Amino acid sequence: MLGEDHPDTLATRHHLAWTVADNGRSAEAELMYRKLHRTRQRVLGDDHPHTLTTRHELAWTVAQQRRWTEAADVFREVLEARRRMLGDDHPDTFATRYELAAALVHQGRRDEAEIILRALLDAQRRVLGESHAFTLATHRALEAGL
Repeated sequence: MLGEDHPDTLATRHHLAWTVADNGRSAEAELMYRKLHRTRQRVLGDDHPHTLTTRHELAWTVAQQRRWTEAADVFREVLEARRRMLGDDHPDTFATRYELAAALVHQGRRDEAEIILRALLDAQRRVLGESHAFTLATHRALEAGL
């Protein structure tokens, strides 16, 4: 047995929570992510990329439950940490910027979301190129009026 704090155990717990969320059981996945997040904070620290990934997925499950303000707050915290730890041009940072903008749209904060998405699109074009799937998704979101 590897133990509760072993990296493989933590990764398995993360994948299980993701699978539960992907099957439409967001409330159950949220509880799993919250417990995993506490463990990863203790074992790896607040700013470890794996801890931040779990926190990002936690925010996503909250968003799936239409708790947009809470989701945006958590995405904003993750974004600040990812910028500090990974930089503005990291794909994980891009993903959190996109999800934050989506949560803001659902709150009716379209102007703020548009600013985030326009800056994100510029960065994605520069780093990933015009034809990358993430760049295209951001472009489509802006074209669709958010």
